[in-house]
Amino acid sequence: MAKKRIPEYGIVTNKGHIYYRTVVEDENGKKVAIYAKTQEELYVKELDTLDRIESATFRHLRTNRQNA
Repeated sequence: MAKKRIPEYGIVTNKGHIYYRTVVEDENGKKVAIYAKTQEELYVKELDTLDRIESATFRHLRTNRQNA
């Protein structure tokens, strides 16, 4: 089985500390920056954020259908 590849992320320095950074869009189309100390940690945070955005969007669509 192939090893899972972690995407390349941008690097940001803040107050002398190095962080990895990526940007995702929320359900309203706004960009949300996510930061972490390691690429693996950022990957997990990114997947969690995307899952939360997806469930919030689904919940929003389901609520609108019930009100219609």
